[in-house]
Amino acid sequence: MSVNPLSNSGIQQIVSQYSQVEYNKTISPLETRKAKFNTLSSTWGDLSSKLDAFKTVLADLKVSTSSSLFNSKKASLSTSDYFTATAGKTANAGNYSIRVNQLAKSDLLVSQSLAFTADTYDITDMAGSHSIKMKSGDYTSYVDVEFDGSENYQTLMQKLSTAVNTDKAVVKSTTTNQGNNFTGKGEFIVNLNGTEKTISYDFNNASYSDVAANLKTQIGDNSGITTEVDGTTGLLKLTVDDSAKYVSIESSKDTAGVLSFMGIDVKKEKAASAISTASYFSPSTGNTKFSITADNTGYDNRLILEDLSGSALSKLGLTSTILNNRTLITGDDSAGFVYTSNSTTDNQLNAKLNFNGINIQRNTNSITDLAAGVTFALTSTMKDTVNPVDVTVANDDTTISNKIKDFIKQFNSVYTTIKYNSTTDTTTRGVFVGDSTASSLLRNLTSSAMGKVNGVSDSQFSRLSRIGIIFDPESGLTLNDESLLNNSISDHGDSVAALFSATDGIATKLHANVSNYTGSTGVIASLKNTYDNSLKYLTDKITSTQSRIDTNAEKLRNKYYQMQQQYATMINNQNTLNSLIGGS
Repeated sequence: MSVNPLSNSGIQQIVSQYSQVEYNKTISPLETRKAKFNTLSSTWGDLSSKLDAFKTVLADLKVSTSSSLFNSKKASLSTSDYFTATAGKTANAGNYSIRVNQLAKSDLLVSQSLAFTADTYDITDMAGSHSIKMKSGDYTSYVDVEFDGSENYQTLMQKLSTAVNTDKAVVKSTTTNQGNNFTGKGEFIVNLNGTEKTISYDFNNASYSDVAANLKTQIGDNSGITTEVDGTTGLLKLTVDDSAKYVSIESSKDTAGVLSFMGIDVKKEKAASAISTASYFSPSTGNTKFSITADNTGYDNRLILEDLSGSALSKLGLTSTILNNRTLITGDDSAGFVYTSNSTTDNQLNAKLNFNGINIQRNTNSITDLAAGVTFALTSTMKDTVNPVDVTVANDDTTISNKIKDFIKQFNSVYTTIKYNSTTDTTTRGVFVGDSTASSLLRNLTSSAMGKVNGVSDSQFSRLSRIGIIFDPESGLTLNDESLLNNSISDHGDSVAALFSATDGIATKLHANVSNYTGSTGVIASLKNTYDNSLKYLTDKITSTQSRIDTNAEKLRNKYYQMQQQYATMINNQNTLNSLIGGS
């Protein structure tokens, strides 16, 4: 049954046919082109990711210096109950016998256990400023703490702990020459954690305040040091911003004496918070105890303390006699040091071990200077009845073999992706068919896999096949003889290394070639940018074309609706006329 073209269904059918015809004629070709560019962009993006992974492996294989992968070493232990050993690439092969007799410890000092009553403030003789001098290793610290005269022993320890743990390295001038003037031309060095800056000056009968203002500006330009001149005292104050950094400003290195005039002379001053940690605790109800621990282990980093002014330490039972004589604690409530530290040989702070029959000490449990390239991390001491641990350092053939296997895997991932997309079968045309960029990369991969490495001696390996790796044009590389690979690495490691990392080596050439394709400025990025721009253009074109079709379809629909109304009016008029004629 035919459809009335002026019925609603007829109008809708006509408009739909129009839209479909226009879509097939204008949008469908655009969609086809868009699908092509989308496939190209996606496929090249996938290949780019695989090339990045391949490039990472090549970067490891092409290194020919002492840090080469082919210098990988491993350390094997008869037991790892007492320490671990890690061998770096610079390690020498060797055998060692080790016994751990003592672990390195951090120096620890504790005060007396002192009674206190909560919410009772009964230490009235400590009001004012107290200063403590502390040394550990190469560094010296000065800690200032304020008491108001209403502390108990617990709040006193709390304030002292806070002062130590929040301390920064601060250098101050003194009042000695504030009433005098200075004349001199010279220079000195500000050393901030090994970074030196020379300060030059030229003063002619300059007042103390003028010198302070000048040095404040010059030293303040040194990044990492905050300088100020106290508005009340007129003294110059230098604060190291980073607590982990030391500062040295030595008057002995001042050519004309302005540092002596200002009373400044410090060598490797560092924040107390960077060399120690202070705390307080309650060993029993109603008692409190202060402790301070060196941040670094070993005899060389032992704590040396004194009350420089005031009596913050002695008030806690840490008298000058105990501190100077390194008196050990005699009981839980006494003050003193926890570990002996009488000399470099008589101490409980160093790590002590017997290494190949020789007694050795170190400040730390992580030892890097016994065997070149080997790090020993001590974890536990050994009883006399336990046999020494045997350590063997040798080439790490497994790491090298695994990396070469990864090379094969990543090579094939790239190769087969290009190969598959460069092939046409009965139903599908590969997106790389006829693409010169893809075919050029495929040729380079094939040439590297099958070619000979130039510049190596006849006794060395010049082809992958010499170490058990064969090439198939369809599937890529295959490890055909793993035993041959392992034996080649074990017996002829230098030749295997040259195969990959020589000037003309496989990894060297491939890395250079692959680098041309990868990265934000590589060939693939340029191609993807072209494809993505085309995709945007086509998407916009499709959108605008569809909008035009929809607009024209709506106009066509409205036109037929008008015709429908006109036709209805005509029929109505005809019926009315017929009615009038019939009635006469």
